[in-house]
Amino acid sequence: MSDVVPASVQLGAVKVTAMVTRLDDGTFGDSQVHPDAIIRIDDRLDQSSQAMTVIHELLHVVSDHFNLDLSERQVCCLEQAISSIMFQNPELVPALQNAIRRPTIHQDLLAGPSNTETASGQTLRS
Repeated sequence: MSDVVPASVQLGAVKVTAMVTRLDDGTFGDSQVHPDAIIRIDDRLDQSSQAMTVIHELLHVVSDHFNLDLSERQVCCLEQAISSIMFQNPELVPALQNAIRRPTIHQDLLAGPSNTETASGQTLRS
């Protein structure tokens, strides 16, 4: 664990274990969802790179968990967008945390794989 990387992150019903460890040269981080959700961050990264890599790897977990099939390019773009929003709007994250007392996201989607129909009638498979 580091000052930046928590021991775990909760994603609905899924507990994502986070580890800071030595990874192969050139690998900033990696992730898996099955059998257990885990992200690993290279221990040689500075705090800023660790933070960006946590976001990146969590996006992979979200993609895998919800069967979104995001490409590496899409994950990188989302990582950059989310970190930019957080950095350029430091008041936003605490304001959102204060406003969101409990997740209003469909809990059935966060629980695991299932079919869910949206308001528009589209079926989502998570």
